[in-house]
Amino acid sequence: MKIERSCVICRKKDEKSNLVRMTKNDNEVQLDFEQRSDGRGFYVCKTPECIARLAKHKKYAIKQEMAEEILKNMRSTPNKL
Repeated sequence: MKIERSCVICRKKDEKSNLVRMTKNDNEVQLDFEQRSDGRGFYVCKTPECIARLAKHKKYAIKQEMAEEILKNMRSTPNKL
């Protein structure tokens, strides 16, 4: 059975493996590559549009530098995230 999660930006449902998991601890957002970190986890589509919009999200906002880093990593190693 495939586990589905929703993107916090576009609300599209997809398999966990097709989404980027992030966690929020003490108002700090971090990437969770292994999908096991403590904290409130949330998922975002691996699309430039959703990553860019995440930088402006009210609840789960990330720093613009982090958004740019994620996008750069997605272009160079698309299967790593």
